[in-house]
Amino acid sequence: MTQGERDDAHRSGDEKSTDKRDPKDAQPPITGWRKALSELDGPLTFIKNLSLFSLVAVIATAFFQFNQWSIDKTLDRAKSDYALATQTFDELIGTLAKAQNLQQIVYFLYKAAANAPQDQAVYFHKQAQNVAIEYAKIRMELRTGIDRLFYKAQLYIDWASDLDDNRTLASTRYSFAPVGSNVAPSGAKADTLSDAKLDGAGFKCTDKKAVPDYVVFTDLKPVPMGPIIVDWRSAKHQLVIFYHCFDELHQAILPARIWAATDPATPGTGQPSKTAATALAGPVEAAMDNQVIRINGLSMLVMTRIEQIRRLNALPSFFDYYLRNRDRIVTQPG
Repeated sequence: MTQGERDDAHRSGDEKSTDKRDPKDAQPPITGWRKALSELDGPLTFIKNLSLFSLVAVIATAFFQFNQWSIDKTLDRAKSDYALATQTFDELIGTLAKAQNLQQIVYFLYKAAANAPQDQAVYFHKQAQNVAIEYAKIRMELRTGIDRLFYKAQLYIDWASDLDDNRTLASTRYSFAPVGSNVAPSGAKADTLSDAKLDGAGFKCTDKKAVPDYVVFTDLKPVPMGPIIVDWRSAKHQLVIFYHCFDELHQAILPARIWAATDPATPGTGQPSKTAATALAGPVEAAMDNQVIRINGLSMLVMTRIEQIRRLNALPSFFDYYLRNRDRIVTQPG
């Protein structure tokens, strides 16, 4: 063996001897806050090596990227809020208007038959029979789905258009329970107004206060009615009132509904009692006039609320966005 080979073998032996370390002497793995600090070493070294200009450029780029992300999210939310509000409007007003018109047709055919000659009364009776079938169907759909409409009006119209400057639900509007007990996690107090509560409070649809009376949106305000408060600014409250009085009218026109449901071929059923129809006319027609005011008021309120949703989600100008507090640009109504 040459001298060089002996030197290589000697070095190899030294390396093997140094590898035979006691496992107890091995360094434990880095965990906890030490690991977090070691992971920050790379980014901190990167920042330390940046010039002042480069550091400003990095911060500015991150700022603009975040703003672009915020704008995209705002546009997505605006599109969703607006779509849900308009869909609720179509469903709400479409259902109510159809039920109301069919109710009126049944009653006015009854009134026309009572004041018409026998041959015309039979014709009106046949028409009423067809309308009454459709009315019974739409009224049943409304009756079984009204609770869903109550909460859709509250969620997609009232709450969506009643956000404060931080886009959180304003706790002072559409909140009618006493402060302290029924407070939801979001900060909104429970709204306890319902059709059943109107019954228990002795609410009267003929009361002048039971009809919204306003010219512009800001004229609407809460109105005490005995033990309850009706806030005409709330789409849900206006809907509760409309449905309650619609159902009262449904009961009031019972003679017309019975007449429309009888077989026109039965002798003596074509023409109702003129005396009975005359007695019914005054209160029923006054109530129907009030219902027209209510549905028009509800339609105007919801359209105003939808416009407020659009304004809440409108993007500000460049100047407003960067030089002012963009969350405070929109002025709340009411």
